[in-house]
Amino acid sequence: MCAPDDPRRSAEFAPWIELCAEACAQACDYTQRIVSHVAALQQDWRDRLISGGVRRSNSVMRLIDALPSNPVLNAASAAELLAVNTRTARRSIDLLVGAGILVQRSAGRRNRVYEAESIIDTFAALTRGTPGLSVSRRVRCDLWTLMMRAALATASSLRRRWSL
Repeated sequence: MCAPDDPRRSAEFAPWIELCAEACAQACDYTQRIVSHVAALQQDWRDRLISGGVRRSNSVMRLIDALPSNPVLNAASAAELLAVNTRTARRSIDLLVGAGILVQRSAGRRNRVYEAESIIDTFAALTRGTPGLSVSRRVRCDLWTLMMRAALATASSLRRRWSL
């Protein structure tokens, strides 16, 4: 065992510190690629809806903002996210389905589940380029949700810290 001020001790930690720093840099790069791509998707969606006559203040625009961290939802979860009734949430979902932004994944008329397929596909495409990440669509969706929530929380924290 080395003394706390022994140079050998620092030398033994150097490879671990380098490994952690490299992993952090890669994670930041990965997060930036995801956030940039999703922001471009959201802007495209907004532009499509606005050109179709949807008002900027419509709840559907707020739902677009919520989709990255909630790529799979139903009318009840959309209503909760938007703080509106389920009827308003259904109308917003219907507009997004009509624009090809959401896809219904459940059968039938009751308990319908919708997916923002482009967001899930973005995550899947980025994971294909990452060694060791070969997971099912369901797991990708769960991982995506966790990663986006973490990325958005980190971005918010940094904005507050640096007053951006």
